[in-house]
Formats: sequence, C-alpha cells, structure tokens
Amino acid sequence: MRKRMGWLLAFCLFCGSIYLYININTVNKDNIHIWQAENNLEQLKKALQDANWKLRVRSVNALGTIGGKEAAVLLIAAIKDDHPNVRSTVCWWLGRLKAHKAIPPLIVMLKDQNWAVRARAAQALGTIGEKRTLTELKTLLSDENDQVRANTAAAIGKIGGLE
Repeated sequence: MRKRMGWLLAFCLFCGSIYLYININTVNKDNIHIWQAENNLEQLKKALQDANWKLRVRSVNALGTIGGKEAAVLLIAAIKDDHPNVRSTVCWWLGRLKAHKAIPPLIVMLKDQNWAVRARAAQALGTIGEKRTLTELKTLLSDENDQVRANTAAAIGKIGGLE
C-alpha cells in the first residue's frame, strides 16, 4: 500500500510540475507556446513581430534563455520594439548575455523616453563592463528618475568608476 501511495504521489508531483510549466509558459490559446518553440529560433523570430506585446516579451525571454550569437542578433533587432516592456526586457538580456555588439544600441536606449528602458540599458552596459561607455553613462547621473540614477551609479561602479 505504501509503495502504491509513493508512486501515486510521485506521479501527481510530476504531472503537477508539467501543468505548472505549461501554464507559466503559455500566453494564450491563440498564440504559440514558448515551451514548444524554445529551441526554434525561426518561430521566436516570428513571435517578435506579433501584435501582442506580452508574447513579444516572452519571446525575448526565451531567446535570452537560449543565448548564443543568433539569439543575441535577434535581441539586438528587437531593441527597437514600440513597447517599453519589450525594450526594457531586451536591454536586460543583452546585458546578461554580455553582448558587446549591443553596446551601440544600448547607448541609444540611454535616451529612451521610458525611464525603465533607460534604467535597464544602464544596468546592461554596467554588466557588459566596457569603459568606453562611461561618458554616455555619466549623462544619466542627472536623470529625473531615481531608479535610472541608481542603476547608472551601479553601472559606473561595476565598470570601474569615473576617473
């Protein structure tokens, strides 16, 4: 009896984790499931063009999780998205992936209208750690938003400070 209960519990835990995984990674029934597309860059590339910004954010997260040069190229292209949540998420992933080719577009994002995008761009540049970005980062130390100033100060500290 105990053996059966143990197997039943293990089966329920396994099925529950699959259900949770599917629910977390599903935007809605009308759109693709990121968990199916995780290793299909073409599907994720198409999803980056979807009208639903939440799906685009999920696609950006999937690309960042996959990583690699191809994913970084798609993320760099997605940095021009019209929704600030997508741009902000792209900035975070480019920093996390330490995508040095993303430095020029990240510098452009330092001037974005949305404070969250500016803050994430500063954070990403700090994570990448190139000293040549210090001049651009310095301009954000007087930003009107506290979070942007805090992320900028942290980024400058990571890079090695001002001389």
